[in-house]
Amino acid sequence: MPSPWADAGSAPYNNITENDPMISDPENFDFRLDADSPAKGYGCETFYIPEGNRFKEKIYSSELTGNNIGIGVTITENTVVKADTVHIYDNILIDNGATLNISAGTVMLFHGPFNIIAEGTLIAEGTAEERVTFTSLEPDPYDDFTSNKNSWRGIIFDKTLATNDSSIFRYCVFEYAKSISEAMDRPSDYSGGALFSNSFSKIKIENCIFRYNAAIYGASITLFNNSNVSINNSLFYENYAKNNGSVLCVINSYPFIYNNTMTDNKLSAYDGNYQPGAIFNFRSKPFLANNIIRRSHTFTSPQVHYAKPQFTFSNNIGGISGYNGNIDEDPAFLGSQIFPGIISEASPCIDKGGDYDLEQPQFDLIGNPRVSNGTIDMGAFEFQPENSISSVPEKIQMLQIYPNPANPSARITFQAKSNSQAEILIYDTTGKLAGKFTFANAVK
Repeated sequence: MPSPWADAGSAPYNNITENDPMISDPENFDFRLDADSPAKGYGCETFYIPEGNRFKEKIYSSELTGNNIGIGVTITENTVVKADTVHIYDNILIDNGATLNISAGTVMLFHGPFNIIAEGTLIAEGTAEERVTFTSLEPDPYDDFTSNKNSWRGIIFDKTLATNDSSIFRYCVFEYAKSISEAMDRPSDYSGGALFSNSFSKIKIENCIFRYNAAIYGASITLFNNSNVSINNSLFYENYAKNNGSVLCVINSYPFIYNNTMTDNKLSAYDGNYQPGAIFNFRSKPFLANNIIRRSHTFTSPQVHYAKPQFTFSNNIGGISGYNGNIDEDPAFLGSQIFPGIISEASPCIDKGGDYDLEQPQFDLIGNPRVSNGTIDMGAFEFQPENSISSVPEKIQMLQIYPNPANPSARITFQAKSNSQAEILIYDTTGKLAGKFTFANAVK
């Protein structure tokens, strides 16, 4: 037994009470002890504390570049991907301690029912203009639960060690993933179409889009056994679950779910053993704030099943209202937009979100300022006032270019609603952003 410190009191000396353990940075998942911690040396320490700066800039010893590259390997060292399209022909395993970093604008194209198993760290950070996309080359119908021959099978964190760095997904698109095995050998085989986490919390999902994914439970995401992740400012639409959780299935977990929009997600069957919902909770206490969860098929249940009132604040959720600023009202979405769920000026969700000391991004899902009038809105899209240069367009218009093809220059003519700043985005035939032009004063 170590020798006691001066004010240790009576034996046994290895019990510390009413002393600050001096944990490094628990809010950012660093639970290692500081060098001067009174707990250091008086028990078992899981984490090795190096001398000097413990947070050095990550070094990527491997780089994959090119317009079109193929991958289907085990990632054993820190690897960065800089490519237009990555063709995936087999499962990808990220080893414990290794990091796979996917650059903005990359399309991760799966050529079959393969997955990414993250025993280490996965980082995919795009932008509003250049998202990272996870998709299938020839997806099976996402509302068909009988076969999965071609659709990719999601990203899996199954008991990933907490000694790894946090996995981060920003401005990503997750689409056409399926987890529909009826064998039910492993939970990841039948739940969490696009993302599955078991006993791992160091995941942040922000400003992402989940669409056309399918699973028996939790069409987009399943969180299992203390997977206390953060999901914020994201859009979920047209995802399909067979039994419950047409968006999320949360089991024995305590995630932070805020400022998301979930709309038009589907359930194909009613499982009498569990009550359905867009978010299904079992022995869980998700923190829900500022979300819009509407128009998803849940049979007779609320859009969120087993929501805990003490953790549910300032949401617009079908079937839940009357406390903590929660409302159950038509969100007044705009029609004919690039994405569903963009709110109109008549929306009751404008300026009705709460702060709650939540970490918010600077910009919303489509690149507009996240707060435009001093108070955050509910949902993933911030309403932009009429005089804002970041306003959502009233319509999408194909502009004429002359001459076409351009040689060596061309003229593009457009009409502005008022004298203001204007922006033209030019995409190539693959949908990749090829050019961006900003005009300080476009004349009406």
